[in-house]
Amino acid sequence: MIIEEVIMDQKRFILLILAILLVANYPKMANAQENLKTVGEYQYAQYKGTWYSVVNGKQGDLMDTKHIIVRSKDKSDIEKFDFQGLSVPQLKDVRGEFADGFYELEIPEGYDGFEIADKLEKSGKFDELLFNVFIEVDANPNDQYYGSQWGLTKINISSAWDITVGVNSVIVAVIDVGSDYNHQDLVGNKWSGTGYDFYDNDSDPYPDDEAGHGTAVAGILGAVTNNSMGVSGVAGGWAGNGGIRIMHLDAGYIDAYGDEWIDLSASAQAIDSAAVWGAKVINMSFGSYYGYTVWQSAINRVVNNYDVLCVASAGNYKSGGATNVRYPAAYSNVIAVGATTPNDTRKELNDGTEYWWGSCYGSQLEVMAPGVYIYTTDLTGSIGYSTGNYCSDFNGTSSAAPHVAGLAALIRSINPSLTWQEVRETIRTSADTVEGMGGQNFHNEYGYGRINAYNTLLNTPIIVNLSTAQFLEGGSGGTYEVNSVNVGSSWSGTAYYGQTIKANPPGGWSFYQWSDGSTSNPRTITQTLNIYAIYKGIHKSNTTTAWDNTSQRKLIQTLAGGNTWLHQVYTSAGHVWIEHSGDGGSTWTLGNNGQPLDGTAGGKCPSIDWVHYYYYNSSQGTYVHEHIIVATYQQKFGNYYKIRYAVFKKVNDVYVNNTPNGSDATLYTESSDLYSVDANPNIAISQCLSGVYDFVISFERKSGSTAGVN
Repeated sequence: MIIEEVIMDQKRFILLILAILLVANYPKMANAQENLKTVGEYQYAQYKGTWYSVVNGKQGDLMDTKHIIVRSKDKSDIEKFDFQGLSVPQLKDVRGEFADGFYELEIPEGYDGFEIADKLEKSGKFDELLFNVFIEVDANPNDQYYGSQWGLTKINISSAWDITVGVNSVIVAVIDVGSDYNHQDLVGNKWSGTGYDFYDNDSDPYPDDEAGHGTAVAGILGAVTNNSMGVSGVAGGWAGNGGIRIMHLDAGYIDAYGDEWIDLSASAQAIDSAAVWGAKVINMSFGSYYGYTVWQSAINRVVNNYDVLCVASAGNYKSGGATNVRYPAAYSNVIAVGATTPNDTRKELNDGTEYWWGSCYGSQLEVMAPGVYIYTTDLTGSIGYSTGNYCSDFNGTSSAAPHVAGLAALIRSINPSLTWQEVRETIRTSADTVEGMGGQNFHNEYGYGRINAYNTLLNTPIIVNLSTAQFLEGGSGGTYEVNSVNVGSSWSGTAYYGQTIKANPPGGWSFYQWSDGSTSNPRTITQTLNIYAIYKGIHKSNTTTAWDNTSQRKLIQTLAGGNTWLHQVYTSAGHVWIEHSGDGGSTWTLGNNGQPLDGTAGGKCPSIDWVHYYYYNSSQGTYVHEHIIVATYQQKFGNYYKIRYAVFKKVNDVYVNNTPNGSDATLYTESSDLYSVDANPNIAISQCLSGVYDFVISFERKSGSTAGVN
């Protein structure tokens, strides 16, 4: 009898433990609704004694009974609001205005939140009134290790990296429950300001508890790639070069059961702040059954005013739960991302991978991305999802969304001028149609298909400007070829990666270079490019005397060994250039290695002169001809000018020094009004004697006097 009682007690204990574990792993099991209440347009009810929002008669988000979110009809400053006149205590403002007129107010201890909400509603002074809620994140992590980033292979990321690995100027905000921003695989791509904790209102977004969700999300989109450790991020750069920057924003917490929650008002504030701080992509791997106005207001603001692309997880449904796309993903100006398996099928319940969850679907679904058994970063050390620094099976639409956010960041890396709508459309139209779509372009369970990073970047338009503004000498005229299509000289448009663009100037014009310095023509498009050309009409002159014209050109002819060379200096587009011709002016070559004499600074008023010296070289048994060519020009430095000169040397018609020394002929630091706007320096060189030469530079003063340097 005693033995039987002991065995029964053991069975009861085991059943109790199993029940506790079951509840812990299924926090949203179907519960009976209790004590239903309505506040504004929102309903709330107790389930098992805990308050939740109610959506379509079903249990929704965890309710925060101590905080109310309001927006006054006249958008008045809530700090100056007379609550006591409404027969309620003066409510404390928690975080200030965080969206379009929204405030979060704290209910004092000892007061019934529903009674206060009822009085506020009846006052007629508010157009929005709801309790704050906590939103469940969309991850389903466990401890199984696969060690393979199959998802990156599936979306063809390696080919995409041949186009771009991401650039530092693109900032992606990860709004989550905090993240380990100093993780060995994330710290290299950390935003300069690190981030912020909007739940605790401090500057440290590191998780307060052992919540690894934000760290896992950040690793998928931006872990440093090819750094001999850990995992590769979609837009993580390459070996520490390039890569987007991650703005870590904490908007939630982890409860005693290990469940991770996003605070509604904190997340809305994070959305708004991310845009203000420069984020161009926002990832939100969390979802609610209800489309709270406070979210929509914040998202509308960042999309419309800051051109931010918002990406969100479509949501995970459990047995007996609603399958519709969750908010904020369901908003029309947010990309809703569902999760696929390695077989390119939508993650469903009981599909053999993780039987307890499926990827939400519906008409709001945009695209799909890998979302099961994703290897990514984890909280450093034994905390988080694993006992190491990485977890091997981060799952859920939470893991799918950052694949898309990273891809959006790659798009904005190669063409930052695209609007968020254009980025979204490029992702949509470049997605792969998978078998489950049945040949349809759009399917409620797959959206527009599973993303393909390489196709997306191939289809991303790249800016190509071929306008007269890019000519180094002004004027009009010219035709160009873009993929063999002739366009006008003032054309400005787009091409695509791998396509060919050809500069084809008319008579009197000559191709110079692309904006990145390349002189190849035609040119395969790999990045944003401008084309530069130089007007060459003056080069057709074969005059043998030095002269000036209104374009401030000066031409000289040198003679040596029976060979005739022409040299000229001129100003164009605010720079001074030198060119040489060995065929009487038919063809010309830019001197100074194709760069302006004045470098990146502004120059004008050039002049040029030369001297010829020859001697007999007994060891070689030949005469050696040396040409010393000196160009001078005026260059502005701040509020004063420098007169500068550059020396070039030719030996037997071969340049042995084609780079100017950039020396200062004189530096006059008095007030610039003592000199004419154009000081017009001129150079004269005397005959060489035994290889020694003298030159004199003169320039104008306002008084009309001259000064020179020997």
